Amino acid sequence: MLARWSYQRIWSLSMSPNQASTPTAPAVPGRLKDPSLLEERRRQLVEVATEVFFEKGFDRASVNEIAERWGQSVGGLYRYVRSKDDILVLVCSEIFRRIGPDALDAPDVGDPAERFRSAFITYCENIQRHSRQVLLMYREYGRLSAEARAHFMDQESQVLLAFRSIVEDGVARGVFTCEDPELFAVDCVTRAHSLALKGWALAPRSPQACIATMTSWTVRCLTGG
Repeated sequence: MLARWSYQRIWSLSMSPNQASTPTAPAVPGRLKDPSLLEERRRQLVEVATEVFFEKGFDRASVNEIAERWGQSVGGLYRYVRSKDDILVLVCSEIFRRIGPDALDAPDVGDPAERFRSAFITYCENIQRHSRQVLLMYREYGRLSAEARAHFMDQESQVLLAFRSIVEDGVARGVFTCEDPELFAVDCVTRAHSLALKGWALAPRSPQACIATMTSWTVRCLTGG
């Protein structure tokens, strides 16, 4: 099943960031009036639900078990969300907060090779640090609504755009050689995701060693060094 969802995610990454308008984030209404308290309670809910979804899968996980592990009644849990689907949206939103474009922190100026190296290392470290959440996202992506999938696909597209922009700048300045910066960006993201998807195969190596080697290979592909 994981392989099937992996191919779907890689296919979604191949879409150009320029092909569609930016979808808005799915609304998840709550009944609490205090926004800061609602946000805090949802952070707690997401932490618990992430573990339950990872262990049991979305379909087998129950709201009752999530509430019990959280130390809340089911009625109390429904003060923060309307459904189990809402919980999955919150979980995926938190995943993208950790690995999405806002967490990439790609430099806007400077030497393209250094900018690319910095962005790629940051992205790889984020993926490795949150590998369980990344695996969960791959596995449960198909359970999201069409609206939610469009939003999270846009988040991925923004990561692609960040890498593509650096590569295009390097090509324009004569620093990089790359026939297809968009496809190269897809390859970069897919390589980084292998830290989560193929962790079992990489296990004999340290994460730091894997990231250093992957970064060296990827930069050499651009510079010919």
